Amino acid sequence: MGGAMGAASSDLAALFWNPAGLSSVLTRQAMASGVPYVQGSQYGFLGYAQPLEMLLSKPRRELTPTGLGTLAFGITYFNAGPLNEVDNTGSSTGKTFTPADVAVTGGWGGAVARDLDVGVAVKVVRSQIQGSASTASADAGMRVRLRVGPVPYALSASVHNAFGQLKFHQTADPLPLTGRLGFAAELLNKPIVTASFDAVLPRDNMAYPCMGVEVNYQVEKRVSVAGRAGFNGGTTRGQLEGSSAFTIGGGISILKATFDYAWQPFGVLGNAHRFTLSLRW
Repeated sequence: MGGAMGAASSDLAALFWNPAGLSSVLTRQAMASGVPYVQGSQYGFLGYAQPLEMLLSKPRRELTPTGLGTLAFGITYFNAGPLNEVDNTGSSTGKTFTPADVAVTGGWGGAVARDLDVGVAVKVVRSQIQGSASTASADAGMRVRLRVGPVPYALSASVHNAFGQLKFHQTADPLPLTGRLGFAAELLNKPIVTASFDAVLPRDNMAYPCMGVEVNYQVEKRVSVAGRAGFNGGTTRGQLEGSSAFTIGGGISILKATFDYAWQPFGVLGNAHRFTLSLRW
């Protein structure tokens, strides 16, 4: 979907895109995502979501939103792979080191009015190069769900990495504060066709657009397939030589399990392949 998920995300992944989207998670959900990233690096996510109503009453397969919302927890990691160590003259020391980052996040999202969702998430971030540094931060978001005639749509706004700095030796750098404005609309319902658009607003760089479309087709009662395509303006040809910006993917849902795949090129740096398995019960 090109990263255009601020208003469209309605599963456990909303913990990353916009915690207000957790209000749409009405059953328990677990998710694991692995990404063979560019230049031998690795990225992944492991998370769990729990609707609060299921803790306070007899568990049911389908729940009606009550305003209690949903709690979610996740671990995100990035491993850059081994790098050759050099000294301050550029000469090899014969050693290697492996930069890595880990973020542990907990969040809540729920409906505070009939058409208004809000969400917050707090996180602890640890980054390691040779030494290590840690900090805490937070995300917050909102989403308005509306309808124009037969077309339901949503508008969203969120802020990510609202505070926090990582300090190595004597230098401290803030986390990448980012704002995100989103729009999503369900254009058709048989099959379900959803279009989305996000404007991403980094504090330390130029704003850029993301847009995507998903077609979800119900094969039979408990089986559906989806195709997705998107454009991510954060990886345009002006920044990376070769093919970049356009993304494509798909998924299949059988009973309570969903498997998704997405491909994103990064020009001369290579390609990223995202594999995700999610379970609902």
